[in-house]
Amino acid sequence: MVMVADMGGPVIEGEHGTLVEYFTMMPVAGLTVTDGTNSVTTGADGTFVLPAPLGATLKPFAGGPGYATLYLPEATAEGVDVDRGIVPMAQTSSFMLEQSILANDQTKALVHILLVKSGSCTSVANGTVTVNAPATAKVAYFSTAGLPTAPTMSDIGAPKPAAVLYDVDPGATLDVKVDVPGCTTAPAGTAVNGMALTGQVTTMATEPGDNAAALIFVLQ
Repeated sequence: MVMVADMGGPVIEGEHGTLVEYFTMMPVAGLTVTDGTNSVTTGADGTFVLPAPLGATLKPFAGGPGYATLYLPEATAEGVDVDRGIVPMAQTSSFMLEQSILANDQTKALVHILLVKSGSCTSVANGTVTVNAPATAKVAYFSTAGLPTAPTMSDIGAPKPAAVLYDVDPGATLDVKVDVPGCTTAPAGTAVNGMALTGQVTTMATEPGDNAAALIFVLQ
């Protein structure tokens, strides 16, 4: 999936990114990334490329032996180069540690909240996440160590999440509000890195050591 530009080097055509280990940020080879139709395996440098036809709805997920399955935010392809960037993957042991800290209902879903800072938004410290629906969902904030143990939101930049929703009913429609001092939340459909985020995410029932989801908010 490479298209050669008229000038300069090659341009990636499709949806691409790099899977890294959550804590070390080192690339992870041999994981599977799929959109339900097409599947690829990450190379030695952790990279992947999937087809992303212009205007198509993209709902990829990634996983493999020793790693929790991660469902990425839903988006629409806005151009030939859809860049998911660096995607941190939690090892099974790390995911189970997160579950034990949260003491969540393991038949329900976990949804990580990632915040992308842009424009005049330079910090997410002291922000809050409010879940209007489903009523059973709860919020926890991540510390700079990468565990959901902080009493308030820390200034953690993407690709690592700033907060997590837990006890989320699988398949539930999420109504989530993010408030960060000095920042505003860009509306759903805002283009970023060649894709328009729809504000939706696939939520699956969790099992011990598996199945998380991610939702991205762009702050400006």
